[in-house]
Amino acid sequence: MPQTLETIETIGDVEYTVYPLDPLTAIDLSVDIGKTLGPAFGALFGGAGGIEEVVERKVDFGAGAALLFQHLDKATLRAAMKTLAKVTHAGGVPLDPIFAAHFHGKLGVMMRWFAFALKVQFADFFEGWGGGAGLAGILASLQSRSPSTSTGLSGNQSSEA
Repeated sequence: MPQTLETIETIGDVEYTVYPLDPLTAIDLSVDIGKTLGPAFGALFGGAGGIEEVVERKVDFGAGAALLFQHLDKATLRAAMKTLAKVTHAGGVPLDPIFAAHFHGKLGVMMRWFAFALKVQFADFFEGWGGGAGLAGILASLQSRSPSTSTGLSGNQSSEA
């Protein structure tokens, strides 16, 4: 069985394992998210003196959040979460079939998982852009301060729909 890179992080009291998406599915997802959030990220980063200031929290995140939500499309957000849930295990169980019950009353945890899952998919794509911090730095700054348990290779295969 081919090796699949998995990334594991504990958020709250649950260990999440996220597997890479199929490359074409990942590109589709990046295009959808980029169309929706691109204008907000451009406004946030462009006026901030670069991505380093955003990652170092020198930017008003309240204003940034307002920009993101102004451009956020709920259908795109839902589709992105559903796509990423298909390549995530929560506590060793596939997340997709239990998504609503798992995150019921835990919207903060859901958003931290979402940021983590996006980081797993796209961190290497944006590495080095904007002075070296890239998307990984931005997403890391949005996540909880809960420790990452491990990153490694596994024989487990992700399931795609």
